[in-house]
Amino acid sequence: MSERHKSTIVSILVVSCIGAALVSWRIFDALIVIFALVMMSFYTKDMRKWIREKRFSGPGKFTNWLIPIWLIAVTLSYATQQSFGQDQLDDILSFRWMLALFLFVWAGTKITFSKRFLTSVFSSICIFLIAGLLWQFIILPTISPSVQLDTRFIGFFHNANHYGLAVGILFSFTAGILTLSIVQNASIRTSAAALLISGICTFGSQTRSSWLGIGLAILFILIIFKRNKRITYPLIACAVVTTLVFAFDIGPLKSRLLYAFDSSGTSSTGIRMDLWKANIQIFKEHWIFGAGYYENIRLLPEYFKKLNINQTFIGHAHNQYLQVLAGTGIVGFVVYLAFFAKYLRFFWLKFTQLKDTNSMQISFASILVLITFLAQSLTECPFNLREPRSIMIILLGTTYGYLSKLSPES
Repeated sequence: MSERHKSTIVSILVVSCIGAALVSWRIFDALIVIFALVMMSFYTKDMRKWIREKRFSGPGKFTNWLIPIWLIAVTLSYATQQSFGQDQLDDILSFRWMLALFLFVWAGTKITFSKRFLTSVFSSICIFLIAGLLWQFIILPTISPSVQLDTRFIGFFHNANHYGLAVGILFSFTAGILTLSIVQNASIRTSAAALLISGICTFGSQTRSSWLGIGLAILFILIIFKRNKRITYPLIACAVVTTLVFAFDIGPLKSRLLYAFDSSGTSSTGIRMDLWKANIQIFKEHWIFGAGYYENIRLLPEYFKKLNINQTFIGHAHNQYLQVLAGTGIVGFVVYLAFFAKYLRFFWLKFTQLKDTNSMQISFASILVLITFLAQSLTECPFNLREPRSIMIILLGTTYGYLSKLSPES
């Protein structure tokens, strides 16, 4: 089989993975296994060279060591605690999903982010998001009339917040491509359609953490292209429309935003504040290696009692940074931030140094993905959640893999 045909198959699998991530994490996991087998059968010799050159996880040799170091920090966070059993071992083994990042970086070195490939990506986003809404509002009520219909958009998912976080990341990636397409006078049809549909789905999910991420991504676009009227005028118009929607209480925007200021114990904000207090205390008592990445969840009842907090909700910290601090301590937290900082620096350098249209587009889009993900992390834990995490590693892995092949003269 020719290299061109192999690259085409890899491209199809990448696009399929985006679709699978929007349908079911189980389908996504099964497809990842198939994808890995295909890559190994196609590029066995190349795999040895690729690993030997240490280009397998991120920008530079230093980044390649950050994932193993972080996993060691996670292991130490459990090992330094008094109890270590099957639950703790399962927690550590659950991080095997990180192998998928290696896979997508590898795949990125074999594909080309051509106009045709990006059109396939945007088409996949449109098809699966529309199919998800048809499933939620038409097909599922027909085949299961007894199922209570969720008014928030969830598509094929079972949780509107997970859905909103995942689609919000896709929105920002698409916004990055569309922004550069407008600046460079390139075609915008499929990217505009994907942006519109993902925007509607994100708004319909009523996920405020996703709105926050998208808002900061749009602010970044305004800062970078503040002198470009073709960018600033449409964004200002969108801001005016959003303000009017809020002022006249159209749709769920106003109620959802005002609900964020309800700090009673049963409200989502009240629950978050209680979780934050407990996790801050866990970090204070386990500040070096943490209490165990998921162990802090099991410790919540104990710390609620210790802090006299009347709260029954048990879950992750609803702040990714607190989750990492409480779970892995200052050691794991520094490594975690260093990993994302290296990726941000890599994409920024590629955006400012590369000259061809496609490379600038995907570099800028990847920066927006990271901004969105890190902003979402202020009030949610997207790193913990399969759906947004899967979308992120597909986009960042493949874009890094592709861009790592290119020199500044490209």
